[in-house]
Amino acid sequence: MVNKHRNTILFLAIPLLVLAGCQTGKKGQQSSEGNSFSSVQAAQKISFAFETLQLEQFETKVVLASVTPSESKVSYSSSNTNVATISPTGKILAKSVGNTSIKANTSFGEASFVLEVVAPKENKPLNCKKNVYLSLDGKLQEARLGLEGTYEYSLMDEAVAKIDNTGKITPVAKGETDLLIKGEGGIALTHIKVADIALTNPSDWLEMLNAHSIKAKTNPETGVAYDSNDPRGYLTRQEILSAKKSYILAKDLDFTGTPYLYKSDFSTDCNRGAFWSDIDGAGHTVKNVKFDASMTRQALFPVLLNATVENLAFEKITYNGADINGGLAVTILSHHNDLQPDGKSALSTYSTIVRNVSLNLTFSSQYAYGLAPYYYGGRFSNVFIQMKQKDDLPFLGKSAGLFGDDWLWGFPASASNCIAYVNNESELPDVAAENYGGQHLLRDNVVSSTSKMECLYAAQSFPSEYWSVSGDHFPLLKQQG
Repeated sequence: MVNKHRNTILFLAIPLLVLAGCQTGKKGQQSSEGNSFSSVQAAQKISFAFETLQLEQFETKVVLASVTPSESKVSYSSSNTNVATISPTGKILAKSVGNTSIKANTSFGEASFVLEVVAPKENKPLNCKKNVYLSLDGKLQEARLGLEGTYEYSLMDEAVAKIDNTGKITPVAKGETDLLIKGEGGIALTHIKVADIALTNPSDWLEMLNAHSIKAKTNPETGVAYDSNDPRGYLTRQEILSAKKSYILAKDLDFTGTPYLYKSDFSTDCNRGAFWSDIDGAGHTVKNVKFDASMTRQALFPVLLNATVENLAFEKITYNGADINGGLAVTILSHHNDLQPDGKSALSTYSTIVRNVSLNLTFSSQYAYGLAPYYYGGRFSNVFIQMKQKDDLPFLGKSAGLFGDDWLWGFPASASNCIAYVNNESELPDVAAENYGGQHLLRDNVVSSTSKMECLYAAQSFPSEYWSVSGDHFPLLKQQG
C-alpha cells in the first residue's frame, strides 16, 4: 500500500511537473518576448577597440567607434580641442602635446578613450599663416598660405573649406576646421574659419548693428500690433536663433568722420532688439568712434544676447552722452522673454561670451562702465580696459571698471583675466558698482587698478597666442590673420 500510494503520488506529480514545465515555458517565452526590447537594447552597442591611444603632434588618424546597429548616427568630440580635434568622420588631428578624451556619442550611449599627444621626433615648423579667415558673402573668397614648393595638404573637415594643389583655400560652408601642411621644408598647422559676412568698412559695421535691431510685430500679452516705431517686442526662440550670423572683421575700421549711430537707443528693457550674432575681430581694431551726444545710452553694442564678441580691439572710443554709458554694451544678457506657442512670453536662457577684447575708452559722463551698465549673466575672459574721464577729471558716481548694476537673478556669470586700468589716482571705479546678485559672479584674476605694473602682472595670465605686451607695458591684442 505504501508503494502503491507512493506510485500514485508520483503519477500525479508527473502531470503537475509537465504542467509546471509548460507554464515555465510560457513564462520563459513571455520573458523572451518581454526581453525582446531589452535584447534590442543589448544589441545597441558602441565601443572603441582601445582605452588609450598615443599620437605624435601633427599626426592624423581615423578612429571610428564600433556601433551596432551599424547605421546608427555617431557624433565625435574632443574634451580639449587645443590638444586634438576630431572631425565628423572620425579623423583625429593631434595639435599639441597633452591629453584629451575622445568621445563618440549616439542616441543610446557613448564610448570614449584617452588620447595622449607626444612631441614629434622631428619638428620643423613652416613659416605660413596660422589663421585663415574666409566668408560666404564674396568678400573673403580665397586665401593663400604664402608657401613655395610642393606640399601635402590635409583638411580635417572638407565640408567647411577646400584647398587645391596650389594651396588656394576657398570656403564651402560656415564653420571652423584645421589644415595640416607637410613638405620637405617642415610641417605646419593652420586654422580656418568661415563666416557668413566680412566687414571691410565702417558702413558694414553699422549695417551689422542695424540688421539685428529686430522685434516682433505684435504684443503677445494683448494681441495688439506694435507701432512701427515701438522698440519693444517679443520674439520666438527660433527667430532669435535664425537671426544669428557670424561676422569676420577683415581689416581695421576707422570711424573718423563717420557718425556711430544705430537704429534704436536701447535701455535696460530685456525684450528690446539686440545683437544676436558672433563677431570675430581677428585681432583687428575699431578706432576713432565718437558718439553723438543726443544718444542717451551710449555703447559700442546696444544689447548683447546669445552673442560672441572675440579677438577685437577698440581704440580711442569717446562717449559724449551725459547719461549712463557702457563701454562695450548697454546691456549684456544671458536670457530673453521668448514668445511661446500659446502667445505668452516665457524666460529662456542663452549664452553670451566676450573674450580677447581690448577697450580704450574716454568718458564725459560720471556714469561710466568698462563693459556694461547692466548685465544679466555671461562669460567674460581676457579683457583689458583703459578708462579715463575727459580732461582727466576723476570718475564719480557709480562708475565701475567692468559692470554697473549686477541684476543677475540667478543667471551665473564668470569673469576671468579681466583688467580695468584708470589713468589717475582719483576715486577708483570698482569692478562692479552694485552687487544685487553678486554671489553668482565667479571671479578669477579680475583687477581694477591705477597701477600699470599691477595691470602688467595680472595680464601674464592672458593667452600668448592672442596677446603680447605693448611698449607702455599694457596687454596688446595680436592680429590673427
